[in-house]
This record gives sequence, C-alpha cells and structure tokens, in this order.
Amino acid sequence: MLLGLFLIFLLWFTYERIKADRHSSYSNEEFWERERRASFTPSARTDNLPYIKLDESAIPSVTEGDSEELKSVLEEIRSLKDTQMIDLSEMTNTELKLKYGTANFTALSEADQRFALLITDFEKAGELLAAAGRRDEAYALVSYAAELSGYSRLRRKAEEILTAPAEDTSSDTDPGTDSECP
Repeated sequence: MLLGLFLIFLLWFTYERIKADRHSSYSNEEFWERERRASFTPSARTDNLPYIKLDESAIPSVTEGDSEELKSVLEEIRSLKDTQMIDLSEMTNTELKLKYGTANFTALSEADQRFALLITDFEKAGELLAAAGRRDEAYALVSYAAELSGYSRLRRKAEEILTAPAEDTSSDTDPGTDSECP
C-alpha cells in the first residue's frame, strides 16, 4: 500500500515537472522571439514624445549659507535643464525597442536615465533645503518633482516636509539661566 502511494506521488510529481518545463520553455521561446523582433524594428519618430521641460523658476537659488552638497545638487539640476529627459520607467527595454526601434534605444535610455537622476536630485535637494530651514522652497521643489513624475513617494515626501515641525535653530535664552525666575 505504501509503495502504491509512493508511485502515485512520483507519477504526479513527474507530470507536474514536465508541465512546468514545457511552460518555461514556451515562455523562454516567446521572450527570445520578442527580442529578435525588437532587434529588427525600424526606427520610429521620437520628436513627438512627452520630453520633460524644466521650469527654471522652480529651481531654488543658491544662497550664501548653503552647504556644498546643496549647491552641488542644485547645480546638477540646472545642468540637466537643457537636456532631453523622459520618464520611460513603465517600459521594458524590449518594449522600448519594439515601439521606437533599436536605433533610438540608446538615446531614449539616456534620456530616461537623466530623468531618473533629476528626480533623485529633486528629492535630495528637498531634504537638504528642509534641513537648512528653507521648508517652503523644499516643499515647492518636491511638489514640482511629483507633478513632473507622478511618483506618489514624492507627494508623500512633500507632505512630510510641509507637516514636519520646524527646527528651532535660534536660542532666545541663555542655557545657563532659568527664564521662569524673576
């Protein structure tokens, strides 16, 4: 009886393994067929894509008391202003090549990488501006980044900046004196 159950289990296991191998083989063949087609896709127009245009007024100015890190991040944002940027994060490389052709793949990938760098820089600049006490500018910058990208994490970051308590960097009283004593 135990031998019979073991044989049934072994047959069932073998059947499931063969079925999974067949499915995996089909998926693998399908993937490589899409890749092959993508490699031979003719170029499509890319000048009508929704490239990101930065509004210069959305980028805060550098002030005298800013840290070197903040100055560097804001400068990098400004340097990206005149480059082509686009958010293609929803597309795989194969989909990108199928839709716009292999010849456009490198340029579009670089534009997407610049956009990813921009969003990272916006978030970092927002954090640094908030830490420097420039919360209104930080909120405006991160909100602008959220509008450009549609990333909900940036909307949450903007709300976090807006609702965080302000850090009190000034000291009205001398720490050695008791302000309640006459």
